[in-house]
Amino acid sequence: MVADDQAEYDSAEQFVRCALYMDARYAIPFASNHCFLHRDTQQFNVTATTPEDVRRLYERIAAQTGSKSQCVVMPPGSAWNDRDGFAIAPFDFSDRDRYIAGLLERHREQLERTYEAESKVAADFVSFKDYFDAFIAATPGIVRRRILSRLVFRIRDVHGVHHWLIDPHHSKVGSLTAAPNDCIVIDVHPKVINDCVAHKMFSVWSASKRLRIHLPEPNALAKMSSWFTLLDFYEVDMLPLHKNLTSRALEIRLRRWREPVEVARILFRRLVLRRRFSVGDVYRRRPDPLPAR
Repeated sequence: MVADDQAEYDSAEQFVRCALYMDARYAIPFASNHCFLHRDTQQFNVTATTPEDVRRLYERIAAQTGSKSQCVVMPPGSAWNDRDGFAIAPFDFSDRDRYIAGLLERHREQLERTYEAESKVAADFVSFKDYFDAFIAATPGIVRRRILSRLVFRIRDVHGVHHWLIDPHHSKVGSLTAAPNDCIVIDVHPKVINDCVAHKMFSVWSASKRLRIHLPEPNALAKMSSWFTLLDFYEVDMLPLHKNLTSRALEIRLRRWREPVEVARILFRRLVLRRRFSVGDVYRRRPDPLPAR
């Protein structure tokens, strides 16, 4: 199973385990009704976990745990009310290729206009540098030096190919003629990088699939994950660290005290007891059966 497939399975299992833990009467998988139509991302349609995939996993785990909870797939156009129950619109998730072909044809003119507009975009180095200078200043020095690695963004626009380097160890953001062999390199469209730095959108960047990551070695994947994590922290105002000490931040942390407790429990099991992480351990099925309705 490739990394993307494993991540999709983990998300589906987390949904299933959480719904069963909560003794849900019905669970509705709703987060996978999407497709990729841009020519840069069409290839990722085959990696999507469909609601039907989730339903099959749900039924299997529900049977193993003795739960009577039901997973109901509600395609677009479906409905439910407390008088009549479910009204399910017909939809064949196994016929994905035909649906996608139809959507590509329906939105062909819009897609062509998008490609034409994107072909004229120039990458904005000034905004790029401003964003990552601020990110570096917001990140504690010990974190930058011990966790982050150098990172190169390779961008092709109307003016040619650019190599923009972020060196967190020396707090530098600059331009190179070529990417060093020992650096993580990310290919990204100029329109995408411009939007990410202008609107703080790196937190949704990887989900868009509008990037290609080149690792100098397999172990560099962990370093790339650290970049994504810290960019998320920066964009949700967890960096600089002093933002976590405002009255509003402390109030939110107190309301969510269960989360660090659960993280500590998981780390204890992993680091001390040497047990592998399992979603099933997080959402362990309660012994009481689902009440009759």
